[in-house]
Amino acid sequence: MISFALRGDILEITTCQGCMWYGGVGVFFDGKYRSDVEVVEPSLSEKGIFESKSQEEAFRKLTGSAYPLFLENAHLVFVGEDLVFRLGNSLTI
Repeated sequence: MISFALRGDILEITTCQGCMWYGGVGVFFDGKYRSDVEVVEPSLSEKGIFESKSQEEAFRKLTGSAYPLFLENAHLVFVGEDLVFRLGNSLTI
């Protein structure tokens, strides 16, 4: 069971032991959440996906209104050795 309680401007979430498997290892839903907290997402160049701000700006222009989707999903990036083409480069997926 997941319980939601609105107390003023704070949302309090509590879960039972049976809910733990929903989030995976180390993920918890329990807590007190405020809506007045501004979360600043690091840019793609700050995350190391682009080498410069100019590359990121070109990508932002190319993707237009879909750019925020890339910011939100950039945690799925994996950098590894290119085992397919074997050009000696790193591969970013």
